[in-house]
Amino acid sequence: MTEDRKKRDRFSLYYDGECNLCVKTVSVLSGLDLRKRVRWIAYQALREPPAGLGWLDLERSVYLEGDDGCLHEGFYAFRALTTLLPPLLPIAPALWLPGVARLGSAVYRLIARNRSKILGGCRLADNRPDDA
Repeated sequence: MTEDRKKRDRFSLYYDGECNLCVKTVSVLSGLDLRKRVRWIAYQALREPPAGLGWLDLERSVYLEGDDGCLHEGFYAFRALTTLLPPLLPIAPALWLPGVARLGSAVYRLIARNRSKILGGCRLADNRPDDA
Protein backbone atom coordinates (compact mmCIF):
# COMPACT_ATOMS: atom_id res chain seq x y z
CA MET A 1 0.00 0.00 0.00
CA THR A 2 1.40 3.41 -0.94
CA GLU A 3 1.95 6.15 1.62
CA ASP A 4 -0.70 8.23 -0.18
CA ARG A 5 -3.23 5.41 0.19
CA LYS A 6 -2.42 5.01 3.90
CA LYS A 7 -3.10 8.70 4.51
CA ARG A 8 -6.37 8.56 2.56
CA ASP A 9 -7.63 5.60 4.57
CA ARG A 10 -7.32 7.37 7.90
CA PHE A 11 -10.15 8.39 10.17
CA SER A 12 -10.34 10.72 13.17
CA LEU A 13 -12.39 9.89 16.23
CA TYR A 14 -13.20 12.89 18.44
CA TYR A 15 -14.07 12.06 22.02
CA ASP A 16 -14.29 13.70 25.46
CA GLY A 17 -10.82 13.43 26.98
CA GLU A 18 -12.15 14.52 30.37
CA CYS A 19 -14.67 11.68 30.62
CA ASN A 20 -13.41 8.53 32.35
CA LEU A 21 -15.83 6.30 30.42
CA CYS A 22 -14.82 7.87 27.11
CA VAL A 23 -11.09 7.61 27.85
CA LYS A 24 -11.34 3.97 28.93
CA THR A 25 -13.46 3.08 25.91
CA VAL A 26 -11.01 4.78 23.54
CA SER A 27 -8.15 2.98 25.27
CA VAL A 28 -9.76 -0.40 24.52
CA LEU A 29 -10.78 0.52 20.97
CA SER A 30 -7.40 1.99 20.07
CA GLY A 31 -5.80 -1.28 21.17
CA LEU A 32 -7.99 -3.03 18.58
CA ASP A 33 -6.83 -0.64 15.83
CA LEU A 34 -4.28 -3.11 14.48
CA ARG A 35 -3.77 -1.23 11.22
CA LYS A 36 -3.58 2.19 12.91
CA ARG A 37 -6.33 3.62 10.71
CA VAL A 38 -7.85 5.88 13.36
CA ARG A 39 -6.47 9.01 14.98
CA TRP A 40 -7.94 9.11 18.50
CA ILE A 41 -8.34 12.81 19.39
CA ALA A 42 -9.66 14.27 22.63
CA TYR A 43 -11.70 17.25 21.48
CA GLN A 44 -10.12 19.37 24.21
CA ALA A 45 -6.84 19.19 22.25
CA LEU A 46 -8.41 20.95 19.26
CA ARG A 47 -8.03 24.68 18.60
CA GLU A 48 -11.37 24.69 16.81
CA PRO A 49 -14.07 22.10 16.17
CA PRO A 50 -14.02 20.11 12.92
CA ALA A 51 -16.08 21.58 10.07
CA GLY A 52 -19.79 21.19 10.70
CA LEU A 53 -19.47 20.70 14.48
CA GLY A 54 -19.55 22.96 17.51
CA TRP A 55 -18.02 22.47 20.94
CA LEU A 56 -21.39 21.37 22.36
CA ASP A 57 -21.70 18.70 19.66
CA LEU A 58 -18.32 17.30 20.69
CA GLU A 59 -19.23 17.44 24.36
CA ARG A 60 -22.45 15.51 23.81
CA SER A 61 -21.27 12.76 21.49
CA VAL A 62 -18.34 10.99 19.90
CA TYR A 63 -17.73 11.66 16.19
CA LEU A 64 -15.85 9.63 13.61
CA GLU A 65 -14.66 11.64 10.62
CA GLY A 66 -13.53 9.98 7.41
CA ASP A 67 -10.87 11.35 5.13
CA ASP A 68 -13.73 12.57 2.92
CA GLY A 69 -15.07 14.74 5.77
CA CYS A 70 -18.11 12.52 6.35
CA LEU A 71 -19.10 12.53 10.04
CA HIS A 72 -20.64 9.62 11.96
CA GLU A 73 -22.08 10.40 15.39
CA GLY A 74 -22.54 8.24 18.49
CA PHE A 75 -23.84 4.76 17.67
CA TYR A 76 -23.12 5.31 13.97
CA ALA A 77 -19.48 6.12 14.81
CA PHE A 78 -19.18 2.85 16.72
CA ARG A 79 -20.91 0.95 13.92
CA ALA A 80 -18.41 2.39 11.41
CA LEU A 81 -15.53 1.47 13.73
CA THR A 82 -16.58 -2.17 13.63
CA THR A 83 -15.68 -2.18 9.94
CA LEU A 84 -12.29 -0.52 10.57
CA LEU A 85 -11.04 -2.51 13.55
CA PRO A 86 -10.36 -6.14 12.55
CA PRO A 87 -11.27 -7.71 15.93
CA LEU A 88 -14.73 -6.08 15.74
CA LEU A 89 -15.52 -7.25 12.19
CA PRO A 90 -17.51 -10.31 13.40
CA ILE A 91 -20.13 -8.07 15.07
CA ALA A 92 -20.36 -5.53 12.23
CA PRO A 93 -23.12 -7.28 10.22
CA ALA A 94 -25.43 -7.41 13.24
CA LEU A 95 -25.28 -3.62 13.58
CA TRP A 96 -26.86 -3.18 10.13
CA LEU A 97 -29.88 -5.39 10.84
CA PRO A 98 -33.28 -3.65 10.69
CA GLY A 99 -34.09 -1.88 13.95
CA VAL A 100 -30.59 -2.13 15.41
CA ALA A 101 -29.68 1.49 14.59
CA ARG A 102 -32.79 2.78 16.37
CA LEU A 103 -32.08 0.69 19.47
CA GLY A 104 -28.32 1.36 19.33
CA SER A 105 -28.85 5.11 19.03
CA ALA A 106 -31.23 5.12 22.00
CA VAL A 107 -28.79 3.13 24.14
CA TYR A 108 -25.90 5.38 23.10
CA ARG A 109 -27.87 8.54 24.03
CA LEU A 110 -28.84 7.04 27.40
CA ILE A 111 -25.22 6.19 28.22
CA ALA A 112 -23.92 9.53 26.92
CA ARG A 113 -26.42 11.48 29.04
CA ASN A 114 -25.48 9.50 32.15
CA ARG A 115 -21.74 9.12 31.60
CA SER A 116 -20.95 11.53 34.43
CA LYS A 117 -22.18 8.79 36.81
CA ILE A 118 -20.23 5.94 35.18
CA LEU A 119 -16.61 5.01 36.03
CA GLY A 120 -16.02 7.83 38.47
CA GLY A 121 -17.69 10.58 36.51
CA CYS A 122 -16.55 13.33 34.22
CA ARG A 123 -16.96 17.02 33.72
CA LEU A 124 -19.87 17.69 31.35
CA ALA A 125 -20.09 21.47 31.45
CA ASP A 126 -17.65 23.07 29.04
CA ASN A 127 -16.53 26.65 29.56
CA ARG A 128 -16.02 27.17 25.83
CA PRO A 129 -18.66 29.31 24.14
CA ASP A 130 -20.89 27.41 21.78
CA ASP A 131 -20.45 28.52 18.22
CA ALA A 132 -24.00 27.62 17.25
